[in-house]
Formats: sequence, C-alpha cells, structure tokens
Amino acid sequence: MAGTVTVARTTGAAEGEAFDVIRGSIVMPRTGAWTADLHLVGSVNLAGTVVVRAGERALAGTVVKSKVHEGRAKMRLVAGAGGLGKTARPKHYVDPTLGHVLQDLCRDGGERLSADSEAAALRHSLGAWTTTAATVGQMIAAAVGRYPGGVWRHAPDGTIWVGRETWPDSGFDDDTLRELDEDVEAGSRLYGLDQPTLLPGTVVDGVRADTVEHLIEETTIRTRVWEARADGRPIDRLKGAFAAQVRASEPAELYRHLWRARIVTQSDDLLRVGVVPDDPRLPPMDAVVLRTGVPGVTVQVAAGAHLRIGWDDGDPTRPFACLWDGPGSIGGADAGGGAVRRVILAASMVELGALEGQPPPLGTTLYAYLAALQTGLCLHTHVGVTTGPGTSGPPPPATFFAPPTPPSTALPARLPLKPEVLAANVKVK
Repeated sequence: MAGTVTVARTTGAAEGEAFDVIRGSIVMPRTGAWTADLHLVGSVNLAGTVVVRAGERALAGTVVKSKVHEGRAKMRLVAGAGGLGKTARPKHYVDPTLGHVLQDLCRDGGERLSADSEAAALRHSLGAWTTTAATVGQMIAAAVGRYPGGVWRHAPDGTIWVGRETWPDSGFDDDTLRELDEDVEAGSRLYGLDQPTLLPGTVVDGVRADTVEHLIEETTIRTRVWEARADGRPIDRLKGAFAAQVRASEPAELYRHLWRARIVTQSDDLLRVGVVPDDPRLPPMDAVVLRTGVPGVTVQVAAGAHLRIGWDDGDPTRPFACLWDGPGSIGGADAGGGAVRRVILAASMVELGALEGQPPPLGTTLYAYLAALQTGLCLHTHVGVTTGPGTSGPPPPATFFAPPTPPSTALPARLPLKPEVLAANVKVK
C-alpha cells in the first residue's frame, strides 16, 4: 500500500514529522544518484534534508523542488545532499589515491564518502590528477572511471559508495516477488512488491539489476528492473544511449586542448615543471612532465616563461607540458635567449653543421681569426740592420706562406661532446 511509504523531516523543530506518500516514483540507477518525484498527503511545503521510509528501508535525500497544488504537496528529491551539481574546486594532485580525490570532491559538494566503499578502490593510485571547474558529479564520474571496473552511486544512507560490483542477492524470493510483465527487447521486468526496497547492483530473480524504478500508486507498488549485461552495461538500447550521453557529459573537453600556462618552478633534474594556467578553470599544477619533442634533449626553462599544458588522450591522470614561448615571452625584451636557459644533449655522438661545407670548429669566425693572426705575423718588423745582406724588414708575403683558404670539400663534423652543453657558449656560424 502507498501508505507504507512516508517522507520525514530530518532537521528543525519538527524533526521526525512524517507525511504519507500517495503517488510517485523513485528511480535508482546503478551509477549515480537516485531521484524521487512524490505526492504527499496534506499541503506541507518541505525543504532541506528528508528521509523516505518504506518498511525497514530508509533513503536519505534533499528536497530540490517543492510546491503545493490542490491541497497536495509535490516535491522532487535527490540522493544525499544534492551537491553533485555544484562546481568542483580546481586542483592538481601528484600521485593521489582515488579516495583522496573523492574526499575533496565530496567536500566541494557537501556530500559524504561511504565508509563501506571498497578499500582497494580508495587506495587506487591515479598517478596524477587534475580536477577542473566542472560539476562535482562529473568529476566523480571521471575519477571513478580510472579505476578498472569501478562504479559509484548513492547508498540508501545518502553517502557515495565506490567500488566494483559484487552482485549480492536482493533478498527477494517467490513469496515476495510477483512478476507482472517482461519486455524482452528492452531487457526489463515489472514486479509487484509489498515495499519499494529493491536496490540496483543486486541479483533479483536470476537477473542483475542495473536500474530500478519504483512506481507508487494509491493502492499498489510496482517495481521495474532493467537488466545489466555480463559486462555491467544495460541491455535497454534507450538506457544505453542515455548512459553514453552521461559519459559524454563528463568534463573531457577541457582535457582535450592545449592551455597556456606560466612556469613557476622546475625540478632539479629539469624533467618536470610547476605551472599556473591562464584559464581560471584549471588549477596550479606541480610536477608536470616537460617534453621537448626531441629525444635526448633536456632544457632549463626560465621561470615566468609561458608554455602549453595538455593531457595524453584526454586522460586527467597524464598531464604534460610543452611548446614554450620564444624570446620576449617573459614580460618584455629578454637578452638571455627567451624561455630556454640551458640545453642538455644526452647522446653518445653529436653532429654539428650541415652535410656540405666545413665543420663548425673551422667555421668562418675561426677562419677569420686565423687569417688575422697570419697577417699580423707577416707584417711584423724587427728593428736592426736596414742595409746590406742582413737587412731586416717584412719579407714579401708571397715568400712567407699563403693565407689559408676554406676547404672546398665537405668534411664530416663528428665531434664527441660532453653531456652538458651551455646554449649561451656554443655558437656555430
């Protein structure tokens, strides 16, 4: 009977005051938050946190909409604190656990993480993680999606449970479960129950319950169960399309772009940087892998310079930094060479110079220096005998040695170098 379902206040002076439900529905997905649309006896206008009671089952939720129409109260409830639609606080993590990230997200939404969550799921390392200014629900879905086989949903007590499905028995048997209809194409069954207490993620009548919808009428309670496939996905094509839409609404878009960011720190080994993105939807990020795009090359990038940050394959656990700006990017003219302060080459052999022409160590600068030195030697004059056989003076240049000329054939420029080469000290022309 519908009178066995009530909604009670949980706060205020009238805490515990209950009202009978005469009609409504409760939709409980296997992933996410349950919702309820209920009609109550009386013209009461409820607000805040409430509890829906049906037999021994209690569902803790929050009223998000309520009004009185023709002497009856109508309301919509959502599971828990109703905070999944709030905006998450942008934050970057280095080697966090899934539990750490979820605790922060629950705090942002005013929700609570269930103590019954799978311990292995909460300990799961994400390697790295970036929470963006998406909704709390979207970020929870994205984070839990990084745990293989992981799902999340609101437990009856209003907390958020996370873990892998174990598919326990629902506790219903032939005496309490009356099958009324079956839709084979949709993969759903309709049952008559005494109480709307069947939960998703359980096995009922040999079927894995994916989504459960309780339909409350004045004299009856019916429950429709959508079946989950062996891989955990719903059979119903419409529900499958809806689930895909939900997955598509996750904040993946922010992770599929390159964003401008300012460098504030760089690790001692020069392999990681700390950055502050220009876009306020992204948090400051530490220990982000720096990529030069050239194997064996490591660079020191000046603090204050700008580069780009992104995520491999749109994966929030795999951030990277690359593509720093050129000279003048650090607030004006920069005589030091722009963003790059130092370049390190890690290779057993480094080749400098073009395939044709002289090698860099005998380049035009060095050639000009040697030519000037020869000219000075040729023009040098000793003071002494000025006449006769012992006359001192500059011999004709032709009788000395001819000025060197650049080699006309290509010489290989194979020069073993030290592992570290300072960019400011190597100039090849």
